[in-house]
Amino acid sequence: LQILRWQRNLARLIVIAPMLGVAAAAYLAYTRGVTTVDLVLLLVLYVANVFGVEVGYHRHFSHRAFKAHPAVRALLAIAGSASAQGPVLFWVGVHREHHGHTDREGDPHSPRAASPGALA
Repeated sequence: LQILRWQRNLARLIVIAPMLGVAAAAYLAYTRGVTTVDLVLLLVLYVANVFGVEVGYHRHFSHRAFKAHPAVRALLAIAGSASAQGPVLFWVGVHREHHGHTDREGDPHSPRAASPGALA
């Protein structure tokens, strides 16, 4: 599997950018304080992100647990994408592969299942 340079750099950005954001937020919170608006934004965006992954990616797109209006589907996809866990089709494919091979060889959520020793 060949990973292109732009893919590697994008993966680095996705990992490093949030850490820089947390460092900047900590610095600003220390030097300027935290306002009610800051806390409300944190809460609202966190809930939207979790909702996008758990309700959107997981329940709606992976398991088709409910039907949704196209506008709701779009909002769920956008909110889930904000988690940087990949696009909808990638996430759904990996999750369905997990259900097909739960805790066995080929389960993408249990990469150590085939390992020898205590880590298996």
